[in-house]
Amino acid sequence: MSNTATHTKSLTRTYSTRMPCSAHAPRLCRKTLGLYLTVDGFDAIVDNAGVCVSEIVTNVVQHTESPDLVLTVTVRQAEVYVEVRDRGSALIPVPPVPPERPPLEASEESGRGLLLVDSLASRWGVEYFGGARRPYGKCVWFELGAAR
Repeated sequence: MSNTATHTKSLTRTYSTRMPCSAHAPRLCRKTLGLYLTVDGFDAIVDNAGVCVSEIVTNVVQHTESPDLVLTVTVRQAEVYVEVRDRGSALIPVPPVPPERPPLEASEESGRGLLLVDSLASRWGVEYFGGARRPYGKCVWFELGAAR
């Protein structure tokens, strides 16, 4: 696992961590993100950010063949921007907006991750590298208001 941090005078910090794509990656990303946010005084959003990053990284682990992933966190005065990049070719399902979204059964064990991200994040999205038809990787990102 490698870490870098970039500091600028505009009170923006960017942290980046590369790690193997394994069953441990969701927990490692959640804890790493929590440390970055705590260091910069954003304790109030650690839990919501942790849920979002865990769900996104879990999708990478379960649905791609990517050997690794990169977590990048940019902390600004009024927001936190988080990216998870992978080198997999799998597309992610984008949850439909209500009223098209069918209700999930309580017994279903999956299908809620991006719905959680959608409900917790200020904004989120996906960028495919190589285009959506033949991607060779993607970046799933989200923003949260930075309450201190």
